[in-house]
Amino acid sequence: LANNKGYDLFMFCAPNDTKIGWRIVDFNLGTEVSGVATANLPVNTTLLSAGVLASNATLTAASVINIGLSRIYTETEY
Repeated sequence: LANNKGYDLFMFCAPNDTKIGWRIVDFNLGTEVSGVATANLPVNTTLLSAGVLASNATLTAASVINIGLSRIYTETEY
């Protein structure tokens, strides 16, 4: 990921599943990457919800952290 670019992030996890599928689409180039996460996940009965967090990755005080968010859309299979 790079500064001053736009991305779409898609994530999917079926209820009680053991994997999370993901896809990131670059608005500017139209390229995408995707995969499946199976390691370091919460137990499969944990509710996952949408949220946004900005950090400088070292978890120390930073003078500037910016994040822009256009929208969050969530959907369930219930």
